Amino acid sequence: MVFTSSIWSDKYMEPLTEEYLHILFPTPNYRLSIRKYPYQTKFSGRMRQGTCFVLSGAVKFHFERMTLLINEGWFSDLPGGDYEMEVNSAIDAKFVLVWDLEKLLDSRSYSP
Repeated sequence: MVFTSSIWSDKYMEPLTEEYLHILFPTPNYRLSIRKYPYQTKFSGRMRQGTCFVLSGAVKFHFERMTLLINEGWFSDLPGGDYEMEVNSAIDAKFVLVWDLEKLLDSRSYSP
């Protein structure tokens, strides 16, 4: 599976905001997690497959077989699994992670 980043304004007329993402991805069908990290933050974790929308700054996700750099105003599907994330800009990064709960519940497994 290939994961690529896209420019928000190439696909949507509305500005990329938390409010508009809540309209596009309503509960209870989706889970949205708003994250804000200061410059030079770096950590590791594990996640399920989802989509990342960067509202400000830039973030880099390192997965086992790929690295994705997502800049402000861009979005990308993330493969899920073990990862390292780092703020990749000279300013704080703010982004929204979105998960399609129906897909996650249908899979019934955590095999990314």
